[in-house]
Amino acid sequence: MATSKTPVPPVGSSAGLKREIGFIGLLWASTGSIIGSGWLFGAKDALQIAGPAAIISWVIGGVCILILALPHAELGGMYPVSGGTARFPHYAFGGAVGASFGWFSWLQAATVAPIEVQAIINYAGHYSFAKSWLVIKQTAAGPQPTLTGSGLTVAILLMAFVTAINFLSIRKLANVNSAATWWKVGVPLLTIFMLAVFNFHPGNFTAANGFDPDGVKGILSAVSTGGIVFALLGFEQADQLAGESKNPKRDIPRAVIGSTVIGVFIYLLVQFAFLVALPASQVGTTWKNGLYTAMTGPFADIATLVGFGWLASILYIDALISPGGTALIYVTASSRVSYGLSRNGYVPVVFEKTNKAGVPWVGLVAAFVMAASASCRSRPGSRLLA
Repeated sequence: MATSKTPVPPVGSSAGLKREIGFIGLLWASTGSIIGSGWLFGAKDALQIAGPAAIISWVIGGVCILILALPHAELGGMYPVSGGTARFPHYAFGGAVGASFGWFSWLQAATVAPIEVQAIINYAGHYSFAKSWLVIKQTAAGPQPTLTGSGLTVAILLMAFVTAINFLSIRKLANVNSAATWWKVGVPLLTIFMLAVFNFHPGNFTAANGFDPDGVKGILSAVSTGGIVFALLGFEQADQLAGESKNPKRDIPRAVIGSTVIGVFIYLLVQFAFLVALPASQVGTTWKNGLYTAMTGPFADIATLVGFGWLASILYIDALISPGGTALIYVTASSRVSYGLSRNGYVPVVFEKTNKAGVPWVGLVAAFVMAASASCRSRPGSRLLA
C-alpha cells in the first residue's frame, strides 16, 4: 500500500551557501527593506486619505504587520533555510500549496525592486538632467507616472547595478547594505527632528475638514490603499537569508521582530512630523485636495518651504539611497527564494548553482530579467506593473 511522505524541513546549511551573516547584517537586511520609498511618499498618501487620523492608520498597520512577523520569527529560527517564505508552506502543507505560495513569494520579491527604482527616478526629476525620464500620463485611475525611453534605459542600468552588487559574497553584500541602512535610518530621524521641533503647527490636527474626515472608513482605507502595508513589509528578509546566518536560532527571531519595531516606530514619527510641519498654505479646505497633494518630493518640498534648503539637499540624496538600498536587498531575496523553490523541487535545479562566493547567481539573473520586464511595462502606452 502506498504511503504519503510529509516533507521534512532541513536544519543544516544549504549546499553551496555560506553561513557568514551575523545579527546586525540580518537586522539591517530587514530594516533596510522596510525603510525604502515608503517613508518618502507614505505620509503624504496616508494623510490625503485619512487626514490627521492617518497616525491611527499607522498604528493599526503596525499591529497587523507585527502579528504577521511573529510566526516568521519563530519559523526562521526553527528552520534556517534559504528562501524561507517560499519553503515554510511546502513543509506545512505539501506540494500544491507550497508551489503556489512559493511562486507568490518570488513574484512579490522580484517586483519590488523595479518599483523602488521608479521611485528613484521620480525623485530624480528634481534635477534638470532627469526631467525627461518620466512623463505623467492620464489614465482611468488618474495621473500615472510612466518611463520614457531614456527613463527606461536609466531604470535598467540601475537594476543592473544593484544586481551586480549581489554577485559579491553575502558578507560583503551585508556590509554594503548595513552602511546604506545606517544612512536610511539616520536621515528620517534627522528630518523628523528638524521639521517637528522647529516647525510645529499643532493646529494642523484639526485643520481643513477635521481630524478624521472620513471616519473609520478613511482610517482603514489608508492602511490598505495608502501604502502603509506596502511600506511596512520587508521584515521577512531575515528569513530569506536564514540559510546564510551564522547563528539562526538566536539571530533570526531578533532580526525579524527588531526590524518590525524599528520600522513601525520610524513611520509613526514620520507621519507625525509631516502633519505638524505642513505650512497652513499647503493644507487647504480638505485634506484630500490640499496643495500639498501635488508635491512630488513631499519632505524635500516641505524642507524647502520652511527654509531648510540644506535638509532638502540631503533628502534628494536620500531619495536615491533609500529606494536603492531596498531594491538591492529585494534582489537578494528573490534569488534566495528561487533557490528555495529549486530545493523544494518546483523549479529547475539550475537555480541552486552558486558562484565561488556562495551566491545563487542564476536567481539573480532571473530577478534582473523580471525587473527589466516590469520597467518596460511602465513606459508610455503600457500599464505600470505596480
